[in-house]
Amino acid sequence: SLAWLLPRDTDTVLQRPVASLKPVVAIRPVMTAAAFDAITFAVAANLSSRLGASPEVRVTSPEAVSALNLSGTTSTQIMATLQSDALIELQPVRHDEDGYRATVRLLMAGGLPLTLAPVGPAPDLDALADALASALAPRLRLDPEALHAAPRPPGSRGNDEALEHYARGLRQIATESAAGIAQACASFKSATDADPKFAAGYARWAQCLLTQYRFGELDPPLAFEYARNAVSLALLHEPDNPDALAALADLTAEEQHDWVRAEGEFHEALARDSSNVFARSRYAMLLAGRGRTSEALEQMNEALRSAPMSTALKGYLAMGLHYNGRDEEALALFEQLRSIDTSLESALVGQCRI
Repeated sequence: SLAWLLPRDTDTVLQRPVASLKPVVAIRPVMTAAAFDAITFAVAANLSSRLGASPEVRVTSPEAVSALNLSGTTSTQIMATLQSDALIELQPVRHDEDGYRATVRLLMAGGLPLTLAPVGPAPDLDALADALASALAPRLRLDPEALHAAPRPPGSRGNDEALEHYARGLRQIATESAAGIAQACASFKSATDADPKFAAGYARWAQCLLTQYRFGELDPPLAFEYARNAVSLALLHEPDNPDALAALADLTAEEQHDWVRAEGEFHEALARDSSNVFARSRYAMLLAGRGRTSEALEQMNEALRSAPMSTALKGYLAMGLHYNGRDEEALALFEQLRSIDTSLESALVGQCRI
């Protein structure tokens, strides 16, 4: 760490951006071995859930980090690409005879890297993630109590094989293409086959199925039936899983057209994870469809802070701007998307519609 170079009266803490915005934090599990490190990935996911429970920050979506977390990519590059205010590097977790140990390195915009004191031994992965959240809270200027959510049931966490399929699915879903979503569906389904109690796998599988339905790749009755079953299994094994609650809200809106109930379910999902991109983006679409376009734009901009590279979210934002009567801004955003990918049909359709 270079923190010792700082003046003694300077505390290395997260600097708040504009008062109306929440600082964005990304979490990178550092993988040093050629093989997938399931334990480190699991602790990173657990830590992400804990930080996401705080209303004081926005946590970058795990799929955005997974897409960039490749060999040769530096944390500084990841931080710049994701436009995050801070990046947490979780070093490989050690499992010793007396428990689990971990170290985190904290990078902050405009500050020097800081390696926190090692954490552990902890008796299990939940306790380790809890201790890491407590160690990070002062540096991120967060209320520690908001981070100590009820631990997930042990059986819902996923075994090593399930976590590897799950991590692959996150990278595939980040492509936002029909082919990538189909591959992600298969990966998340494989994760639940590997561990039938893996709640996160069922929840993400449900989200993929609903996305395939919107792409026109699955007939509505089939998509809704499979998504409903996946959500039920996710909530059976982890009743407070925010991804499952978000998928449930989306299903309520798409299948039942019960807007009031769906809005309440979206609020429930976001209360458990204020950084949940699926919940915010689908809630934004519900609001836009009900004519509440200003609220929809607020939700979409919040979603983009957790997934700034998402072309799908930017397309939704452009349509939201159009519905809000801001056609010049919408056209400029569609043109930007077309300059990035000339084959992006949704952007061309949006331009023609305006």
